[in-house]
Amino acid sequence: MKTIALISHSAGLQGAERMLLNLAILLKKGVQFEPILYIPNQEGPLFEEAKKRRIRYISYFPPPWHIYPIELKGFAQRYKESYSSLYQALLENPCDLMLVNTHVNIVPAGIAVEMRIPMIVWLHGVIDTTMVKGKSEFSYFCTQWLLKVATKIVSVSNWTAEFYNSFYGIQDYSIVHNWLPNESYKVDADSKYQSGRFVCLGTHEEIKGIDILIDAAIELKRRGNEFKIDLFGDGPLSKAHQERVVKSALQDNIFFHGYVPVNTSIFKDKTCLISPSYVESFGMTLIEGMAQHTPIIATRSGGPNEIVEDGYTGFLIDRGDYIALADKMEIFLKDSVLAKDMGEAGYKSFRSQFSEAGVTEKIHSVLFEAISNYTDRKSIYNLTHEMMKSLLWKYTIHEETFIPVPTMNNYLSSLRLEAGLLYKIILQKNILTRLKILAIADFAPQPLILKLSIYSSRGQLLRVAYELVSEFGYEIWLSFEFLPITDIRNETLTLEIVLIDGSGVIRLCEKNQFERKIKRIYRRGMGLLGLKTYGNQLCFESE
Repeated sequence: MKTIALISHSAGLQGAERMLLNLAILLKKGVQFEPILYIPNQEGPLFEEAKKRRIRYISYFPPPWHIYPIELKGFAQRYKESYSSLYQALLENPCDLMLVNTHVNIVPAGIAVEMRIPMIVWLHGVIDTTMVKGKSEFSYFCTQWLLKVATKIVSVSNWTAEFYNSFYGIQDYSIVHNWLPNESYKVDADSKYQSGRFVCLGTHEEIKGIDILIDAAIELKRRGNEFKIDLFGDGPLSKAHQERVVKSALQDNIFFHGYVPVNTSIFKDKTCLISPSYVESFGMTLIEGMAQHTPIIATRSGGPNEIVEDGYTGFLIDRGDYIALADKMEIFLKDSVLAKDMGEAGYKSFRSQFSEAGVTEKIHSVLFEAISNYTDRKSIYNLTHEMMKSLLWKYTIHEETFIPVPTMNNYLSSLRLEAGLLYKIILQKNILTRLKILAIADFAPQPLILKLSIYSSRGQLLRVAYELVSEFGYEIWLSFEFLPITDIRNETLTLEIVLIDGSGVIRLCEKNQFERKIKRIYRRGMGLLGLKTYGNQLCFESE
């Protein structure tokens, strides 16, 4: 059985998070994969759903999203904390494959390169630096880097893949349409098609086209039609939309319900589902409507082009065309038989293309392909990973890790030293050729290889050294040797020590804490490496 780390960028339950949950549900039903959800924070709808469905989950520090205008220092700080947290969780819970559910979270990419784990990037949305104010070259680079280091890229639609190809040059990708878990889908009565009631599910923001739907409602009323529209969702334009409905005297026609988790009752008495978006990478609400035998009216906004069969399962209209939208709504108001026929056709399309049963084989194929075709990252990817860390982490200074390195055999205050964290040191001499740390190394199934990186105060990588830990005990010296670094008296340097091969955890802590940690990790069959302390002191040597 292969272990799959499903890494979410948030604890919410929007489209990308819902699909990660759907994937966990699908994999849990089989015997080939064990899914583990990695969720930021320790509360939220995704946590609740994971608990309810008994899916194993692990929390980690929330990652920064590079997609929106950022202040680099704050971004770097959160990146470092999230990186450390997720790295530790993955080290203690080894996996065969990482799957990242969105392109806005680059934290898993560096870890995949560092830990040599294949990684799938699952492209759901298309909001990127070309579509938001305050875009930056840094944000563009983050997305490009994530896509380049991915072992495999999966897109929810051909339209979405082409979007990314046009900006980032991705050409090798797989298409896996979104789906819904296998559940019972029923329509209680034909009266739904005679209700004259429409439904729209989406956030109140400009890109979702709610204004176009209101324009169409004004036109329908002008023509003398009786109808009702239920709007489910919230967002920054919600108040403005409500005010416009009042101003247009549509209070008896349009009803605002706020955000409500999608459920079968929403579609129970609805003649049609409307999606007036300007951009839709897939259109999750469309297949949810089709699962409830509901015909669709959607704009040609991307993903819906691949879901709705125009004239068969519903209608496609041009973006922003409120007259065409009013025309199609009027057709359903006057022809309930056609609405029912299209609803039934949509349900058949859902069962064959967008249900769990319809995608299981494709999902398994994609996962196995990513694992079996993985080759260790080329040196260029390791180089870009080092560049990314240098760029980000030079902005982070942690006072608790700011330590003066003394002359031989002086003691330092005890610290926790974890993989992926940085430590500041000030040299009191003018040359550095070797760093030695007295360590504890107790139980490991194989030798461990440690990597020491030394950065200048400007974030430039100065030296890299390696140490093979093949003997274990309570007093061993880790010795990192490298070409001399000169002219560094009173210079601030940054150290990073990471485990690059073998199973283990680097940690410096009190002896009793250390022993507790050994017991916890030992149960998982993993080794541990901790730095030796004397009471509250660490023995640290530089030459």
